[in-house]
Amino acid sequence: MKTIYHIATKEDLEKASQAGFYVVESLFTEGFIHCSTLEEVVNTANRRFKGKTDLVLLQLNETAIAAPVKHENLSGGAVLYPHIYGKLNCDAIIHGYSFKPEANGEFSFPKDEARIDLFFTESHFLHLSIKQFKELKQQAEKAMAQVSDEELFYQINSESNSIAIIVQHLSGNMISRWTDFLTTDGEKENRERDTEFELHLHTREELMEIWEKGWTIFLNSLTALKGEELLKLVYIRGEAHSVMKAILRQIAHYAAHIGQIVYLAKQLRGDAWKTLSIARGKSKEFKP
Repeated sequence: MKTIYHIATKEDLEKASQAGFYVVESLFTEGFIHCSTLEEVVNTANRRFKGKTDLVLLQLNETAIAAPVKHENLSGGAVLYPHIYGKLNCDAIIHGYSFKPEANGEFSFPKDEARIDLFFTESHFLHLSIKQFKELKQQAEKAMAQVSDEELFYQINSESNSIAIIVQHLSGNMISRWTDFLTTDGEKENRERDTEFELHLHTREELMEIWEKGWTIFLNSLTALKGEELLKLVYIRGEAHSVMKAILRQIAHYAAHIGQIVYLAKQLRGDAWKTLSIARGKSKEFKP
């Protein structure tokens, strides 16, 4: 494995943890991300980062970098520097080291104990999960906005759920699963799941109130999670799940029920339905 090094700021790393890839200003102003070889990285730090204390030294697997990497000296000198011509995929980062100058103000190569944990992939998973859930919420709300108050409570037959009942169930699930998510079982003792499938709300306002209550508890808990917590164990009805597995379980569960809401709304609206995706016969308009 061939390794190269990049000196990053903590601020740029935080942005990368949210975006899922790493970029810096030089990529836009010069066309590449500056890197150094092992032999030159300390010289680079002393020359370009004097007095900086918020730095992290990234060790990169050059062969795993998706963008082109060129070893060159654009100033005409003999020393060649690796330049990444594109954004840096975070899975090419091997290690990160806290990189601070010594008491004399000079940098030296960090020791192993300066290694820090970087959770790019994990944080990106959380970022995308939150985005996906918010999109599902918006999709359901756009569907419910198209039906009348009466239609929210319509049941096709006695074995089918109305939109209102689905809302009751989703809210009850969110409140139970995501209250004290990391510390208590997701199936709370005070939850009465069967009653979620018995209609006990009668107005749109009541439905939207419990809808927002469930989503607020859920999204607040989800956004409070940290990447390093994804492999922690949580329990649902006594069954152990990693936090990541629990999130994936909820994506599947909520998406299925929101799909039911959209389907019911579409059937109730008929020809008056306003599509939430690409309209029938319009796919070619969205091809690149």
